[in-house]
Amino acid sequence: MKKLLIIAIPAFITVCLSAQSPESIRYQSVIRDLNHHIIAGQEIGVHIVISRDSGADTVLYAETHTTATGPDGVASIEIGTGTVQSGTFTDIDWSSGPLYVHTEIDPAGGTAYTLAGTSHLLSVPFAFCARTAGSIGTVTETQGLADVLAVHDSAGSQIRKVTDPTDAQDAVTLYYFLQQIEPLRYAGTFGLWDLVADIDGNLYRGIRIGDLVWMNENLRTTRYHDGIHIPHVTNQVEWAGLTTPAYCWYGNEPANSYSAVTCGALYNWYTVNTEKLCPAGWRVPTEEDWGNLVAELGGADVAGGKLKEAGTKHWMIPNQADNESGFRALPGGYRTTTLFEHLGSSGFWWSSTENAADGAGCFYLFSATSRATWMIGAPMKTGMTVRCVKDVQMTSIEIPF
Repeated sequence: MKKLLIIAIPAFITVCLSAQSPESIRYQSVIRDLNHHIIAGQEIGVHIVISRDSGADTVLYAETHTTATGPDGVASIEIGTGTVQSGTFTDIDWSSGPLYVHTEIDPAGGTAYTLAGTSHLLSVPFAFCARTAGSIGTVTETQGLADVLAVHDSAGSQIRKVTDPTDAQDAVTLYYFLQQIEPLRYAGTFGLWDLVADIDGNLYRGIRIGDLVWMNENLRTTRYHDGIHIPHVTNQVEWAGLTTPAYCWYGNEPANSYSAVTCGALYNWYTVNTEKLCPAGWRVPTEEDWGNLVAELGGADVAGGKLKEAGTKHWMIPNQADNESGFRALPGGYRTTTLFEHLGSSGFWWSSTENAADGAGCFYLFSATSRATWMIGAPMKTGMTVRCVKDVQMTSIEIPF
């Protein structure tokens, strides 16, 4: 049997219907062999055990899955939806720890499993614990509006209405707004730069790294910088057949959804190739730009951790990152010709460099590693996120209202 190294990314994304308690946990893992080579596009067998101890002596639940790794070596399953071997998933008392998830893999897709890793669940989805939450009794609210408005702040001034947009003491004021958009610049290799707005009015902060200024958010525009709308394509068959520009939101969610607001839009490479996607004076980075970015941050082995947003608010655990550069890479996933994948676990960004027949270069990061990776010949039909860059000497700002 081929020996494996598995990098586990247990992601507590609960799947639920209506107002019922969630019934599964999404679990993703990057599958590698002992030489650290990704095992891509291969059917594997997975055995999951949830126990109270790290040695799996007290088994609460066990199930099996057969799944396939993606082109990036990521295998995804829903714990709680597999073929049950023992126990009942919905009977697990999530509030009474500790809990461990043991993962066994058969790379041949069978049941000759080998232990690949054990993860201590340091936290569990709140909704799982809420299944067994008890009653807190009757709560009576006796405080009225007059009581609330009688509260004074430490300076003795009563609560004010938000009526004057020029009043610096109002909750949202012109003063506060101007303070926030005041461009910040610092000398040196790294530093905050001007704000820039796309044609839709979305604001992005620039961050200087080396000789370029990079947006530190993923692009969200639905129009080219000349005002022409980019085709919004949701139908999967139509998307798969495109050889012309298009964009979408992850999962075909609305524009105000979490994935859209946080991680930006997904564009095919034909949109990138118009050279009109970024705000005027900005452009999609080339393969060389991405390479220089990685070199500036100490090389491929460590640059990913310096680029990714720290913590697990948006990235799945374990997220090896400190965002030292201020780049704040976000995990927007991607869209293939058949499905959406890897929101939360991976970030993929286009380059403007065409480097294969029907393929272009892209840059990607995983939550489970601090490594930065370059891909040659990514299919142009793929929907990926975009960061824009500009030369350091270009410092103009234009914010449409």
